[in-house]
Amino acid sequence: SKIKKIFCVPELSYTTFGLMSCNNDDDSGNSNEEKILGTWKLEKIVYQEEGEKDEVYFPDNCEKKSTTTYNADKTYKTDEYSENSNTNTCENEIYGGKYSIENGYLIDHEEEAKLKIQEISSNKMLLVGEEDYNSDGKIDYKIIATFIK
Repeated sequence: SKIKKIFCVPELSYTTFGLMSCNNDDDSGNSNEEKILGTWKLEKIVYQEEGEKDEVYFPDNCEKKSTTTYNADKTYKTDEYSENSNTNTCENEIYGGKYSIENGYLIDHEEEAKLKIQEISSNKMLLVGEEDYNSDGKIDYKIIATFIK
């Protein structure tokens, strides 16, 4: 899928995010390791490129079926749905692997990807991928993905 090619990480290659929960949970006592547990859906992705207008991507009806579940044993499973433009069908792929959280980053050991956890609560998570394409020490491209439970 388009998202997978850009992100090269299963957690961000798929899903839906619906409406945010209205309850105001106090998560102050829970660690990132505890908050990430459970099943997440992609709500939106914001692409930011130096000198360009931000682009916002929302999953289509097929991609909205996708989920990633993070387990306490540091494994994850992604149930990804994507539209096959040739057949106009919604196709499913299931994959997974191991993850860890280190110094505020979500590390996907299967895809060798590292995403900053910008925000996480019991029902919302923002993951950020950054790229310095020209190695000048400045971030040229940033992707911010919002996930919800």
